[in-house]
Amino acid sequence: MGYVYVLKADNACKIGITSRNVDLRKSQIQTGCSYKISEVWSSKDIDNYKEIEKILHSTFSDKRVCGEWFSESFDVICNKAKSVVAEYSRKEKHRKKVCEVAEKRFHTIAETSELSGLSVFYIRSGVKSGLIPHIRCGNKAMIDYPKFMQMLDGMGG
Repeated sequence: MGYVYVLKADNACKIGITSRNVDLRKSQIQTGCSYKISEVWSSKDIDNYKEIEKILHSTFSDKRVCGEWFSESFDVICNKAKSVVAEYSRKEKHRKKVCEVAEKRFHTIAETSELSGLSVFYIRSGVKSGLIPHIRCGNKAMIDYPKFMQMLDGMGG
């Protein structure tokens, strides 16, 4: 877990990461910087902070001044950083949901669709025709997901 941060000093911005307090990191950088750090933005504490930093460095590579310092406006960098963090947060929530659902053996048609990437229509049709292994819980079809995946693997080979 750690933070992605953007610091502005004079006409340059530093895109960096830290697993500690951002204000402490700012103080450390200020000590070696001849310009006053005038603005600071940081993400919330996130898992994929190193990957996000790499994306931001790559995005602004044509504006690189030296090391992690870039000649792009603070607002432009911060807006991009916020966007990348939000996208990764959405992906992480989805991944966690898929992992939670995957721990179960039987799944609803909607869950099976989300896990497999197949359409709800395809799965529902397979259940109705009896081709997809499932049990019935009242009106609800519960797909035997491991058997379903084995069936799909057999179809591809």
